[in-house]
Amino acid sequence: MPIKTVGPSLPMPTDRTPAPGHRSRDRRPIVRPTSGLFAIAVAVLGAACTPVEQIDSPPSDQASTPTAVTPSLLKTRAWLVGSFSNATQSAADPDFRSIDLHVVPIWTSRRDGPWLYVEQAVTEAPTRPYRQQVHRLLPMHATNGRDAVTRLVFTLPGDPIAFAGAWRTPEAFDAITPEELEMLEGCGVTFELDGLERIRGSTLGRNCASSLGDAVYITTEVELFRDRLETLERGYDADGEQVWGSEHGPYRLDRVGRPSASE
Repeated sequence: MPIKTVGPSLPMPTDRTPAPGHRSRDRRPIVRPTSGLFAIAVAVLGAACTPVEQIDSPPSDQASTPTAVTPSLLKTRAWLVGSFSNATQSAADPDFRSIDLHVVPIWTSRRDGPWLYVEQAVTEAPTRPYRQQVHRLLPMHATNGRDAVTRLVFTLPGDPIAFAGAWRTPEAFDAITPEELEMLEGCGVTFELDGLERIRGSTLGRNCASSLGDAVYITTEVELFRDRLETLERGYDADGEQVWGSEHGPYRLDRVGRPSASE
């Protein structure tokens, strides 16, 4: 069975986002809205792809088929891993709350990764992250002949707050296995190289169903650079009208460090 691509990965605390504590069926904590409303068109990036590896669920042991290592996979991993902040953007534009993002490799001895732990929090509340997930990267073959990478998204078992701050100690994830994670299906983000200095990724169409607020589907767009990443996530109703998410463009998170575990 073809690989199941899954969830938007980096929701941002922006205008029209439901208040803290609201949880949808995809169980993603969301941060309080900040300001203004005006219309913006949906721009869906990405191309149809077929998987290099095919899975039905997370692998059960270290002997699983190894991930094919491609230049696109290595570059995407390198540009995703690190610590990021949009403090400069937030200081210049109050429509964007200040947030911090940390991405570190975990389970580095497994052959079916890379696996990454992702933690995101509002700057003034670093011990109460609103996003904690495990991501898995897999190589893909795009229909245009280019190599691509898909990012699978998983939720943590139990109360994820138990892993808050674990980006500093990624060995903490040795206490759990992929079998304990729950994959968020239907919201695949596929990355493709766009020249030498940019990687672009997105969900496709209305594939990412949601019940968050009044949204029935979500779109996610991500651009990766050597020194930053830019991400935009928005929810739409059945008529294609935006009901939450940024209307002021993407969050721009500058690289501020690279955790030692990722070197």
